[in-house]
Amino acid sequence: MPPVVPGLGQIVQAGFERLGLTDQFFKPVGALSGGQRQRLGFSQVLAREPSLYLLDEPTSALDLRWEIEALGLVRERTEKTGALCLVALHDLNLAMRFCDSFMLLRDGALLAAGSIRGGLAAETIRAAYGIEARIETCSLGRPMILTDYATDKETISRRD
Repeated sequence: MPPVVPGLGQIVQAGFERLGLTDQFFKPVGALSGGQRQRLGFSQVLAREPSLYLLDEPTSALDLRWEIEALGLVRERTEKTGALCLVALHDLNLAMRFCDSFMLLRDGALLAAGSIRGGLAAETIRAAYGIEARIETCSLGRPMILTDYATDKETISRRD
């Protein structure tokens, strides 16, 4: 039997509320949608309050609202507790918004690493993904990646 953690019920309830799951509390897991299951997984991880988060595509199956909410919640938790988070993401705009640093891999090799702000450059994105892209600042001061077109000849010919 796992040890009783004082206040765990409050932590679980707060996670369920933040992730929009309070109306799903007593449903069997099999009755939940893929996005609801993903949010349930987030709430389980957050309730444990780990010192290290290892997240692999944690926003898969989530719509835009829950992507922002879930990653924002992890970001808040890591800032509050000093925990570390290593997250694998394919969405570079989410990485730009929620991460401090990055490692960009291509074919299993490290292509670039550094501070997310100022370290991730259009040239690196071109090398990794074969696309022309720009990093611009939105009206709220956040960096964002705008993709323009593929740089490889096969994709370009299909585009024209």
